[in-house]
Amino acid sequence: MIERWGGVVENDVTIETDFVIVGLEPMPLARPDQAEADLDPGLMEKYEASLTAKDTYNATLQRAKELSAPVFNQKRFFYLIGYDALLNTMLGK
Repeated sequence: MIERWGGVVENDVTIETDFVIVGLEPMPLARPDQAEADLDPGLMEKYEASLTAKDTYNATLQRAKELSAPVFNQKRFFYLIGYDALLNTMLGK
């Protein structure tokens, strides 16, 4: 939607970032014990990836805060652009 309206979607927050849209905060998986890791060798990789996702999410929020970039969740973004009101009108709410 952002790109259709001429915006640019980036993975990094910079001084040129107008706003940040985030989803739900990733929750890290429970650390597997040795027996679980032996049964599923990919389990430790999934655990590490979940930690990385959480760290990336938090770093993005911190960077947005440092640069005073507004942070919106999807619902608030839809409200901001009027999509929420349009959807409610279409649904008769």
